Amino acid sequence: MRFLFRNAILSLFIGVELLGVSCFFQVHAQPLLYSVQAHHAMAASIGKSDRHPFSVVVNPASVADFRKIAWAFGGEQRFLAPGWTSWAAAAILPVVRGSWSFVVAEEGLPILVDQLVMFTHARAVSNQALFGVSLGFNRRKAGSFTAVVAPAIAAGFTFSLSSEWQTGFSFARFMQQRATSASSGDLSVLRYTLGYQTSEKFLIGAGVTKESGRAAFGSVSLCYRPSLKAGFRVGFSSSPSLCWFGLLLGIGKKVVVQVHSGFYSLVGVSNGLSVFSDPAITTPNPSIQ
Repeated sequence: MRFLFRNAILSLFIGVELLGVSCFFQVHAQPLLYSVQAHHAMAASIGKSDRHPFSVVVNPASVADFRKIAWAFGGEQRFLAPGWTSWAAAAILPVVRGSWSFVVAEEGLPILVDQLVMFTHARAVSNQALFGVSLGFNRRKAGSFTAVVAPAIAAGFTFSLSSEWQTGFSFARFMQQRATSASSGDLSVLRYTLGYQTSEKFLIGAGVTKESGRAAFGSVSLCYRPSLKAGFRVGFSSSPSLCWFGLLLGIGKKVVVQVHSGFYSLVGVSNGLSVFSDPAITTPNPSIQ
């Protein structure tokens, strides 16, 4: 009870702070940027067989070699705080030598809603290199204030160094403005990821992220999936300080349910669930072989 009460009070305090920030400071894309789900998506963006459609948010190039229609939707209860939730949905349509995708996400409290919409086109440059570009917008609505809309762009590149090693770079920029004026200062996010996959069952990943106005921070993750019916992901991020765990459960031959939880040292626990098309069916697009 004491833990739940602490989180409820803290969520109210942070909600008030976010309301003030959204009214007088810059808008930035919060959905899928700081959530536990985002860290699972980062881990999946560098795998060759273990893929998640949400990885397109981390690196637009990561979905270039999907060969079948893929989809995902999920949600998260942020910090066990009543009313503070996030959700996201993604769809990927493969085409010759690439794919098109669409992502919509939202996070917020009743007094503050932050939304992100992104369209992505990803292409295979070669058998080893993939490239992707995303365009969209971020919308924030705070209380009775007028909603603020700002453009968002992203680009990414992945490259297979060998049969076991894969690396990726991505850059995202969210044009910002204040709710009270048309001002200034953009949020930039630069990521580097490296993955080592000895087999379809086992993947180790690491990443470094640099945001404008913040020091660079790192993350590590491990995914083990011994069969199509079960597996797990676990990892750690240094900023915000976060440990996360996700359990993968296969349903039939084409669907996976992922139940995940993350513990933030400052604000507590976030729990979530996502359902998506099985990574095993999104093997490399034969049109790029």
